[in-house]
Amino acid sequence: MKDKFEEIEEVESLLKDFNSWLYSPTKITDFQWYDDFEELIEKKNKKYPDVLPSISQNEVQQLSEFLEEDIQASTALEKVLLSIIWKQGDYGKIKSFIETICGQEKALKTGIVFRQFARHVNNPLDQPIIDQHVLRAYLALQNIGDIDELKNIRKRGVLTYHDEAHIENYLNWYNMKAPPIKFKSDYKLDDYLFVLGKLIKTK
Repeated sequence: MKDKFEEIEEVESLLKDFNSWLYSPTKITDFQWYDDFEELIEKKNKKYPDVLPSISQNEVQQLSEFLEEDIQASTALEKVLLSIIWKQGDYGKIKSFIETICGQEKALKTGIVFRQFARHVNNPLDQPIIDQHVLRAYLALQNIGDIDELKNIRKRGVLTYHDEAHIENYLNWYNMKAPPIKFKSDYKLDDYLFVLGKLIKTK
């Protein structure tokens, strides 16, 4: 399995293929890199299985009540999950996560990926999960042909508040340009962008 595309010419060719597939009837299985993508997606899905529950608007309203009180666990499962969160040092993030789900988030310069994930939990169709790999792939696709810019994009790492404009542009693209391709039967946009971003990242 190929875990990186090293040469810029290889990256450019991969991006052109990927972009062509996005906006044409071509099947993804027709591309020579398909097996690499599928293998990496399988590894990703083992680590992050598709088990996220959806949250109803009624539940969002219930969550808002927690903002006025201490977080408590009552069921055995809640106690286990709260214990894991505490052990990971993320107990303090719970209220921030709930604030974002409830549309009451504060303007912060940290936790940009975490807050976007909270938006996704509340609205999974219009608010995709975003991380450094997804954004790297998106930016690379927007800069096909600009070798110097592609070289810079390949070096991009952890997202910061400086990336908010790029994230906003990605969300607009996702919701305005991507719908015709989002629901292809053999296709999940964020999975493929995640893998594309990993493959083109400079070691």
